[in-house]
Amino acid sequence: MSAEINIGAFNFTPSFGSDGKKIRFSSTRERPGQTRGLADIYEKALPQR
Repeated sequence: MSAEINIGAFNFTPSFGSDGKKIRFSSTRERPGQTRGLADIYEKALPQR
């Protein structure tokens, strides 16, 4: 996975879109104004081959 996804946070519950072009996952990564440890849901486009 890309550096945007593989960071020093806990990433879990991955789910791929039905078209195979996106991945959704939960992560405890830090965000401005947020305490680390709280999870949010992220969606990233996957590189096309």
